[in-house]
Amino acid sequence: MFNIDCIYILLQVVFDTVRKFDGKEFRQLLPGEYTQMAGRAGRRGLDNIGTVILMCRDELPEESDLKHVIVGSATRLESQFRLTYIMILHLLRVEELKVCIAINLNVFSKIMTMVVKIL
Repeated sequence: MFNIDCIYILLQVVFDTVRKFDGKEFRQLLPGEYTQMAGRAGRRGLDNIGTVILMCRDELPEESDLKHVIVGSATRLESQFRLTYIMILHLLRVEELKVCIAINLNVFSKIMTMVVKIL
């Protein structure tokens, strides 16, 4: 199994195994990895469903392993991103970002004005 970054919308996704090489050894796909790749099947807004085919050419996985990969919960991620004052100052030095920040602040203030009127 290999992984590629693609922005194409596919009608079908085919897995030839539920194992992958992680750089050190072969291991079973994590539920989040399976969901991310299988989620490419079907065209948003056009198809009600997408088709995912699991071939398992080399070996037939245990039912419990398949169930864990297909319906298991995704690995919880915790962001390591920390916004610092220096980072903000560097971002403010970029002209294009100043325009973007100004537009977003303008839109935000309009939304907040509408919310206050509703309340």
